[in-house]
Amino acid sequence: MSHPSITLETVVTRAPGLIGAELDNETVLLGVEQAAYFGLDATAQAIWQQIEQPARVSEIVAALTARYAVDPAQCAAQTCAFLEQLAAENLVQIVAGSSR
Repeated sequence: MSHPSITLETVVTRAPGLIGAELDNETVLLGVEQAAYFGLDATAQAIWQQIEQPARVSEIVAALTARYAVDPAQCAAQTCAFLEQLAAENLVQIVAGSSR
């Protein structure tokens, strides 16, 4: 299933039905629908925490740049790409009407 491109204006949230657990410095997700599990490192885990509730990608990037010493443009590009990967795996949902 294709999805709209994720931009800084897109609002995303976690897909329902995922089981997650934090182990050491990693979050492990079990996607029952996907019949697969996924491991998230520290930065991915920070993004995952941000999207527990619907969040605009620009807000996620702002939180990440405040937390890590990273170039805002690079952070935005990598965050959008990561969220695109999660959307392709049906791990996140794009909130209707949020993309422009």
